[in-house]
Amino acid sequence: MDKILVVFPNDPLYKYFNKGEIKKRYWNPCNYFDTIHVISLSKEDISGDKVQKFFGNAKVFVHSVGKPKIYNYFFYRKKIIRMLKNINPDIIRAHNPQIHGYLATYAGKKLSIPVLISLHGNYDKDIREILLNDKKYVDYIKNKFLEIFAEKFVLTNASMIICAYEFPISYATKHGAKDVEVIYNRVYKSDYREKTDYGLNGPLKILCVGRLIKEKGQERLIKAIKGIDATLTLIGDGYLFDYLKNLSIEYGVEKKVNFIRSVPNKDISKYYFDSDVFSIPIEYGGIAIPVIEAIATGLPIVVPKPKWEDSPEIVGDFALVVENNENDFREAFSRLIESEELRKQIGMKGRERFLEITGEKMEQKEFLIYKKLVERKPND
Repeated sequence: MDKILVVFPNDPLYKYFNKGEIKKRYWNPCNYFDTIHVISLSKEDISGDKVQKFFGNAKVFVHSVGKPKIYNYFFYRKKIIRMLKNINPDIIRAHNPQIHGYLATYAGKKLSIPVLISLHGNYDKDIREILLNDKKYVDYIKNKFLEIFAEKFVLTNASMIICAYEFPISYATKHGAKDVEVIYNRVYKSDYREKTDYGLNGPLKILCVGRLIKEKGQERLIKAIKGIDATLTLIGDGYLFDYLKNLSIEYGVEKKVNFIRSVPNKDISKYYFDSDVFSIPIEYGGIAIPVIEAIATGLPIVVPKPKWEDSPEIVGDFALVVENNENDFREAFSRLIESEELRKQIGMKGRERFLEITGEKMEQKEFLIYKKLVERKPND
């Protein structure tokens, strides 16, 4: 019999397509599913064949259902249940514990279908605490409402929670999750050339990949390269794009900073291989995908001390870990400029660590979780 998955993605498919973030078998590990239905919370979306790589060999059907509104919420929820009843999937997956996760979990509970929820952050820390610190009180109250009426229900009733790193585990269990697994974001060994030459051919080439938002901290990198023999490539787009460009001019480093709004996922490995160091002054917990991509290449890493953890996840025992300010980043870059041995030592240790969490291993682990949930009897 065909294996059928229903997935509630975090964003409409067209957003992934426009950004070039299309990862192989992302929703179909080891090609386990024959058919995948996408429930897109947008009025219109692209057809699945445009992002077929996400789904491997599966047949894809995209259902654009729009966003629920307060005035039509109960009708909307019934519509989702009817749709899923007609599809009759073996399992439902959603990529956050808020609106998407609530709809998936509520329908799964009503229809006795297992539900798998992905967590890519600690919503208490990465969202609500940051909103409070930024004095965005209206957004905080809205998010607090979602915590009370969606997140607790989702995390308590989902069949299993997959965390993209260890940081969200305490949040998930605090809100009722009982079955939690960590599967790091898939970065495939086969997609990344291993760096073997750690010599410098000119200025130190620093790479940062990530959305240009306050919490990613690229401002500190722009300030840090002033006065040292280094260049900076920023790959990413966001509301701070123009501000950061103007900042580079203000600091007199505009000729040393290269802004690239977007790079297709299939081409990103070249930028890592051509760089000398990776750095991101991120404020979120856990480990960002670009850090895993960097250690896949064997790049030395400079990252900040985390706000909520004892040390950075995965890379904390070998990366250069600094206070999250431009002066400490500048000092770390200066140390790397001066020492090829240090660059090589950090890079090789990173590559060794990466081999423990390759995309190939994570895909197999995810496949086995799906298989376990699908084959589990309803009352198990």
